[in-house]
Amino acid sequence: EKLGAEDPWYCPNCKEHQQATKKLDLWSLPPVLVVHLKRFSYSRYMRDKLDTLVDFPINDLDMSEFLINPNAGPCRYNLIAVSNHYGGMGGGHYTAFAKNKDDGKWYYFDDSSVSTASEDQIVCWAHNPLKASESRREVCWCTCGKFFWRKEKMILL
Repeated sequence: EKLGAEDPWYCPNCKEHQQATKKLDLWSLPPVLVVHLKRFSYSRYMRDKLDTLVDFPINDLDMSEFLINPNAGPCRYNLIAVSNHYGGMGGGHYTAFAKNKDDGKWYYFDDSSVSTASEDQIVCWAHNPLKASESRREVCWCTCGKFFWRKEKMILL
């Protein structure tokens, strides 16, 4: 990631701020991978919520290519939950989808209300809730902020 002109890096050698590129290497990954996306944009003069659509896999998120450990082997994850935010910077409402580990079914959580859901609804609601329920009266935009994936279990033969 290239750091912007408003976000210079301080070099301890030359003692000056300068533009730089930052890099992150991964050696191993946890059993549950939590990805928290930056969904807000900040500058000196403005703060805004980002509404960029996020395309995400429900099954087989392959993280192998991001690991530098030569002995890591395959590293695949399956989605187990998504946290959604409706609203803007000043306020809003959070909902979530989560997969029950015992019955393998997806559920939708909205305050004290819990209902069953399908994988299609997760992707659909994460992008536009109106596609999932045409009967909704209000027009609202949902942007996912947190994704939770569980590592697939390896079966050794």
